[in-house]
Amino acid sequence: PATAASRIITGLANVRRALAKAAGAQSGPSLADMGAQLHRLAYPGFLSAIGRRRLEDISRYLSAIEYRVEKLPSRVTQDQRDLLVCRTLEDDFARLAATSGSTAEIEDIGWMLQELRVNLFAQPIGANGPVSAKRVRRAIERAHGLR
Repeated sequence: PATAASRIITGLANVRRALAKAAGAQSGPSLADMGAQLHRLAYPGFLSAIGRRRLEDISRYLSAIEYRVEKLPSRVTQDQRDLLVCRTLEDDFARLAATSGSTAEIEDIGWMLQELRVNLFAQPIGANGPVSAKRVRRAIERAHGLR
């Protein structure tokens, strides 16, 4: 856990540095999205809140954000398309979470969305298990059906 936490702290510094260096009007929405994702992942007290089993995932998500920043100049158009997919699903997830409260199923869908981001924006980093927009959509619909 201590080494995982250390990797996370280093990853946070690397991502923040990469985001600060990146600029460009065309990539503004993507950079804003990465900043928002970073904020959702790394909030005050997040290391103790997420638990030991998610530490490696957080480290991987940070690597994926850093990879996305590096590759963004050569894939702005595709990044924008992938961002639209993520935002649509994340908006639907936010509505679900607002009406459902916190459950293990809802939490799992939130992590699926992070894995989808790895799959869409940073495939070489590798998602943890099979994930797609279609799978996330089905999980959200299934959770809505439980209401």
